[in-house]
Amino acid sequence: RSFALSKESGKKAARYFLEKYPEYFKCHESVPHIKAFHPPVIYTEENKKGIAVNQGVKQDLLQLLCYYNSEQPASEEYYEERFFARMDESVRKWKANGMAEKLFEEMEKDNLAYSTMIAGTSKLFTQISHIFYLSVLDSDRALTLYDEMKEKGFPGTLEAYNHFITLIPIMKEDFATRWEFVTRMLSTMIADGIHPDLHTMNAVLAVLSRTARWRKSLHLSLRVLSEMKRLNIEPSLGSYYYILLLHCSFDFKNANILYDIMNEIENKEHTIRHPSDVNFFSSAMEVCWKGVGDKTLCHRIHNLLEYKNNCKLLGNAFSESQYFKALFKCLCDTEEIDQLMEVYDKYVPNSYTPEPGVTLSVVQAIHFAGAYQYLPKMCSDVLFFEQTDREKILQVLMEAAGCIKHEEQVQNNLVQMVWNIIQKLKVREELKKLSLE
Repeated sequence: RSFALSKESGKKAARYFLEKYPEYFKCHESVPHIKAFHPPVIYTEENKKGIAVNQGVKQDLLQLLCYYNSEQPASEEYYEERFFARMDESVRKWKANGMAEKLFEEMEKDNLAYSTMIAGTSKLFTQISHIFYLSVLDSDRALTLYDEMKEKGFPGTLEAYNHFITLIPIMKEDFATRWEFVTRMLSTMIADGIHPDLHTMNAVLAVLSRTARWRKSLHLSLRVLSEMKRLNIEPSLGSYYYILLLHCSFDFKNANILYDIMNEIENKEHTIRHPSDVNFFSSAMEVCWKGVGDKTLCHRIHNLLEYKNNCKLLGNAFSESQYFKALFKCLCDTEEIDQLMEVYDKYVPNSYTPEPGVTLSVVQAIHFAGAYQYLPKMCSDVLFFEQTDREKILQVLMEAAGCIKHEEQVQNNLVQMVWNIIQKLKVREELKKLSLE
């Protein structure tokens, strides 16, 4: 992680100097460097010259501006930084005075223009801990645009309806009113000759996931799945993610639904068909750990992840970390120690750096099973992962190391590793003293 982020930092520094002092760099990305081929900075250049810009061009530009909220799109170069970044917890807001709004006011307002604006103002939400947040002002703007569109008799597009449905929990507080609004939206879609797709049904499930405390929500979620099958819409992993949210948000008494889900999706290669698909594996493993505690189910989920290219649906580094945390926590509670350490050796540190809580659980499992031959390995990892400041981990390690006299080879390795830990602690204490002085 540190190497990848350092590499990205170097790229950013190079880009900064390239843009700040271009006169010192003689080569250009385009060879030869032809200024005439560069796009105009803003669309109004043609407008100032009195040259008419047709509706199709304006519509294409409006879609681009709405998609990026009138902002410069993030560079595709910095993949590692995006992968390791935590989800942005700030609520993104629609730019009320942005280029998209200005263009919309100047162009002819047809159904495509309205639909593009509705989709743009509706899509700016941030997912934080399975909860969707969006500025109330943005939802009001989307509702105003929707009402204007229907007053003028324009039909909406599929994308506009799909994004607009996700706003319903923000616009309506009462659970029953939310569902009534959802059914009205679906009826309006049918009246406009628009057939729902996977994104529509997942939007409906997302609304229900925000009403999980409503007594009808569980039954309605299963009805939505049945309706998807009736319409020949194959649920994606994101669909099942919302089902897990609904059934296991506040307790795990309905966690056994995970068995039914696995029966549907097991032994298949899955692709990303909806943005929420990347949330499934981490949520499923968490439900398995906290709600079911079944090592067989745990291995079934993990085998599905490893099947062909399904690992691509694990998401970013944070989601990956959450998945492996739940995996090892579940295995520590349920699996034989040799099988646990086999999985540990396979993924640590190649794919996963364990949190202190996971390290503690593994050490406790080793101590409980009396498999002390694995202790030198764990001592080494505690040093390697800089977890020597965790008192609880060191306490359990020392208890396991000193509880009995081990085999000579294990004993020698343990003595060496414990000595290394002690030396590490001494160095830290010396550094603390120097900083205080």
